[in-house]
Amino acid sequence: MTFDELFNDFFSGDEEIKKDAELDNKIQQISDFIKKNISLDSKDVGNKANLIKVEIVKIDGVKYEKTTWDINGTILVKLGLISEEPDMEKLLEKAVDEENYEEAARLRDLIKKNESI
Repeated sequence: MTFDELFNDFFSGDEEIKKDAELDNKIQQISDFIKKNISLDSKDVGNKANLIKVEIVKIDGVKYEKTTWDINGTILVKLGLISEEPDMEKLLEKAVDEENYEEAARLRDLIKKNESI
């Protein structure tokens, strides 16, 4: 029996799970296509676009370089991973739960410092 057959047998009554699996598959196909065929580098965009801005953004504790171009009225945005940071809030909670107040204070100070960036 193939994986697909097992999957269909197991989830035969749950159409939502099937739709999620199909969506995940489509997203993966698109991602693979982009990785193989599209390079978004400022050199590649070249003279076809006007660079609008480059900024550092933080999403869920992860820092990205966000570059925005205008190509004939169409906005193109590229996010490049700069660094992954640990979830400081969770580490702070853990330190407090473990009554490690020195570590909790250090983490609190780091969080405040990072919020100002």
